[in-house]
Amino acid sequence: SSGINAEYGYFLDLVRKWAEMPHTKLSSHGEKLIVMEKIQSDSALEDSSLSAREVIRAVKNISRCWSDLNTPICEGNASIFVYVATTLSGYICNFTSQLKNLVVDMRYHATYDTQFDIQDEMLVAFNNLYILRQLNLALEEELNFKIWGAFNEKVHQTIVENDAKMWREESLMASGLVEKMDPAIEKFVFELKKASPDVAASQVLGLLLDYLDSNISLISRMQDKNSLANIVVNIWGKICSKMKQVVESKPELEKNHYQRVSDSLKFLKHHFHHNLGENGIPEEKLIARREFAQVVDTLDLQKMDTADLVVLHYKQQSEERGERSTGAGVIDLKLSLKERRDGKAILFVKLLGARELIALDTNGKSDPFIQLQVVPHHLFPDCELKQSTVKKGTLEPIYNEMFEFIIPQDQICNGVLVLTVFDYDFISANDFEGEAMVRLTDLPRNSEQHVKWTMALHRPKQDSIYKILAGRINDRVATKFVEIRRKAMEAEDFMLEQSERGSSASGRIPSDS
Repeated sequence: SSGINAEYGYFLDLVRKWAEMPHTKLSSHGEKLIVMEKIQSDSALEDSSLSAREVIRAVKNISRCWSDLNTPICEGNASIFVYVATTLSGYICNFTSQLKNLVVDMRYHATYDTQFDIQDEMLVAFNNLYILRQLNLALEEELNFKIWGAFNEKVHQTIVENDAKMWREESLMASGLVEKMDPAIEKFVFELKKASPDVAASQVLGLLLDYLDSNISLISRMQDKNSLANIVVNIWGKICSKMKQVVESKPELEKNHYQRVSDSLKFLKHHFHHNLGENGIPEEKLIARREFAQVVDTLDLQKMDTADLVVLHYKQQSEERGERSTGAGVIDLKLSLKERRDGKAILFVKLLGARELIALDTNGKSDPFIQLQVVPHHLFPDCELKQSTVKKGTLEPIYNEMFEFIIPQDQICNGVLVLTVFDYDFISANDFEGEAMVRLTDLPRNSEQHVKWTMALHRPKQDSIYKILAGRINDRVATKFVEIRRKAMEAEDFMLEQSERGSSASGRIPSDS
């Protein structure tokens, strides 16, 4: 038995050398075939091309060769057959990468003046890849190797892994194809910005529908219907992202404009689901696209009144906060809320101190102070901004200071206490350290004792609501909100900008004068 194994081991080296020769020659030949396909733009190609058929012929020839040998497989020579099977699968997989480049790397840059349309060569590339995937999956049956145990598992695992790689290449082809359609889709979708709100959505989107129908009609010749659906869904996602840009690009549109965009989105969803015949996409897949959810959310926000948006902003921001550490430090305080008979309530705040603050001065320390405010401002106009004393040269300040706010009881459900920590700077503006929020509804009412809270400081990023309200420059409530929130919402961007400019400072935020 050991002698037989040694002899087969000798043949294994020869088999590897033999397998490398057709692999190398076919790879080079395949590249030439693909280049020829790429330049044959003046004539329509068949649904599958010479390059794919050449690969199929090569694999079948090698398979037939091994079948004619009719060599019995034993433990000693099983590794030879495993090598042949995995090498062929790898060759098929590598060839699909070249097919992907035919679509993704095609040097075509569409502009508003040169509309991109799907071409026959691209359709052929998708069909080629589908045919080769089927060839790879059928390789075990084609070779007709009776390999057992661990050897069979290795062959099967290699084939499955290569199929997954080929599917990824196909997905890249689909996304690359849709990306080339981007300028044309943007041009047609942006007609929503120009057209009068009185014009029906179907009329404004007429050119877009013609463009989509002509291209989807061409790719309907694809043999792989899963890949076809993948392209159509990617086109849907691209349209949704462009509609979101339409909504965000004109932040002060009248509500009927937003309603028209919303109607257009519903119209297109119906078109993709019902009007594409057998190429129609299930509605649940259209709704599941991340881009669809984003444009729907943006539309819903844009259609809201400013006052409601401000309340929603603080509600969402406070719900995301808590005791969870963020690396920006924590605030310790005691709180209580007592109702009065006149319809008012008193919010008592005992500011104990802060811990683990970020060092913002060059000496490794900070001069922290804390601002306290009950928001939204338009609901609590009588709650003035309050401020603690400044504690010099420390990252663990102790305050033990008391503050009171008189608030209307009927607005407690919308109220949020915001505590913002700054590093005091005598010469220039104060640096933003972080902020914490407490919803007034979380506080026990009429308690005899203050409840101790430990709140993690956060360094928030701009959310969609802030961006929308920042665009409503003619709205007094919106401008007041932006004035109050700018320090926190733009602090990270400001500090990043300073860092990119090579500033030695960590960032300067406009101070309250």
